Amino acid sequence: MTQYWSVRLGEKGKYIEDAKNGKYIAIGWNELGRLEEITDRSISDEEALEKLKDKYKTVPKYKSESEIKVGLSCSGILKFIRKIQKDDIVLSPYTKQSKVLIAKVSNIYDYKEKWGDNCPYSRRIDVEWKGDVNMDKISPELKGSVSQQQTVTSLDKHYQEIETILRNLLPRHEKVKEMIVELGKIFNKIPIEEYKMSSYKYDVIWKNVESGYPTYAFQIQDKGNLDNALMSLKGISDQGCGRLFLIVFEDSDYKKAKKVLESAFHKTTLMKIEEFEGFYKCTMKYAEIMRKMR
Repeated sequence: MTQYWSVRLGEKGKYIEDAKNGKYIAIGWNELGRLEEITDRSISDEEALEKLKDKYKTVPKYKSESEIKVGLSCSGILKFIRKIQKDDIVLSPYTKQSKVLIAKVSNIYDYKEKWGDNCPYSRRIDVEWKGDVNMDKISPELKGSVSQQQTVTSLDKHYQEIETILRNLLPRHEKVKEMIVELGKIFNKIPIEEYKMSSYKYDVIWKNVESGYPTYAFQIQDKGNLDNALMSLKGISDQGCGRLFLIVFEDSDYKKAKKVLESAFHKTTLMKIEEFEGFYKCTMKYAEIMRKMR
């Protein structure tokens, strides 16, 4: 499941521009070296944290720090090395410009003493930067979490707002695709975007198992040829996919599709975009309640 993080790239986002250009996020504590004992996945997170604290306290620069400071620093390092995973979402505050930058993790943690750019931090994770949002456009709660002094902070409790921000960075067709993908994950399906079969391409399909056949198929009618969307759904229905969905933006397309589907022998669920968005919001509220009950 996707996790959400805040990672500070230096005081007031000092190294944000370097990170954007190099497509990474990074933390320092270079004095601790490679920390191979912490990257060892055969030990638990609790064991790794204790080993990290022991090593941290041997570094002259950190010897005078309080137990609380040691705990916070080591917890942040551990999260960065062991917890942040591919496809997680990371927010980085850029105080200088009153913005928050948003990225998707594209690779696992790596370490080098020198990376050959202006950022001195040795610990890095590759990301794909998605865009940014002004600080005054996010909720006070999210702003408070992102603005904390800790270098690495979990933002999982803000996941709904973060997903909304991400979708707002996309064209509307892409926003709906992302929503369908997210719903698929909630329903324990395997969502795949831009799925090709025969001569057709589907916006999103869901599978029950990785090697299986599509069990749900979604087409989004934003612009383009409505007839092609209808024909593609008939095509995948003929191949045994039984759950078909057509989501339309325009009233004229809705009326035309409804008329065609009334006489079709395959059943397609036709939804206006407003109806789909209502379903999505209700499902996300349910998912949030279930998260809190765990």
